[in-house]
Amino acid sequence: MSRILVVDDEEEIRTLLSRYFGKKNYGVLTAESAEEALGILEKESVDAVLLDIQLPGISGLDALRRIRTSWPDLPVAMISGQDDEEVAKDTLRYGAFDYIIKPIDFNYLERTVYLKLVDKLT
Repeated sequence: MSRILVVDDEEEIRTLLSRYFGKKNYGVLTAESAEEALGILEKESVDAVLLDIQLPGISGLDALRRIRTSWPDLPVAMISGQDDEEVAKDTLRYGAFDYIIKPIDFNYLERTVYLKLVDKLT
């Protein structure tokens, strides 16, 4: 079973993503801050991270940079409420595999995560 870490300061988003991917037979861990997510990554094995851009404390972009340093092969998709082309380019430049705008298109997100996990296994 593939495991996904969902990082978002909005409880509703964490719950929605957790339920959605749980029903699709993914194991789901959640964190409400980048600090908490980085702590989870130190202790747990995950196959992908869904990371919000706007987080309290360490930003999602800074968390992405830290993840790339410590876990360079871990797939990370950024999630944002802002349709900002420059920020999207930055996240891809720093190693995110996708930039997903809220409200989330769950079918697109699942397909993207699935394809990235399949790619990771080959």
